[in-house]
Amino acid sequence: MQATPRYVTYTALLFILGVGSVALADPLKNTLGQQRDVMQALQSNPTDTALSVRLADLAMETGEYQLAIAQMERLVTAQQADAEVMLKLGILYYMIGAYDNARSYLAPLNNPANDRADIRAQAERYLIRM
Repeated sequence: MQATPRYVTYTALLFILGVGSVALADPLKNTLGQQRDVMQALQSNPTDTALSVRLADLAMETGEYQLAIAQMERLVTAQQADAEVMLKLGILYYMIGAYDNARSYLAPLNNPANDRADIRAQAERYLIRM
């Protein structure tokens, strides 16, 4: 039995997709491992702002926006949030379609009094999209 061109193409595509999925799984596995490590570190030091931000960043990478939002909101509640945290929180709310919440964090950053031009510009970019 001779393989048809369609069969060869289909087999090649499956092979490529199979190899690709393995290649994509490694970074995700690494990110999830890092996320687990940061969560364990936060259990022993729950007030560490850098760890909370790192966990939120890792959660964003894996699409776990609710986890990222929870970490950022925790910092806001503890009054440990700076402009970067507020920006990330606004972007996260934008990403899940909670535009009123996003505006509440981004609008104050889009102020000429904000001395961080990079943060002001990013906030403005998202505000324009809403």
